[in-house]
Amino acid sequence: MSEGKKIARTQLTKLGNKTAHFRAKLNPEVKVLIGMLRNGRATLGPVELGQRIKNLISFGCSRRGLAEDIGVSPTSIRRYIEISGLPEKELKAIRLSTMRAC
Repeated sequence: MSEGKKIARTQLTKLGNKTAHFRAKLNPEVKVLIGMLRNGRATLGPVELGQRIKNLISFGCSRRGLAEDIGVSPTSIRRYIEISGLPEKELKAIRLSTMRAC
């Protein structure tokens, strides 16, 4: 019975040494969201990308970790977040311009 507690403490310590991003990726919902972002990045606009990245950050993911997982630079992650935080009038203009470009 005491060995079970030792194993649990060891596993807890091992997780404690991992980054917050790694621990957040253990959540199945986060795994799905990262996969959707990685696979659907080409079809999403910058506003939607920023909103989804913000959502993942609220789960505890880091910007750098998301950049590695998605395959973009950390600067791009920052830009998408900034774009999604713009006022609604500017967001509409961005959405219209990306729709026309397609």
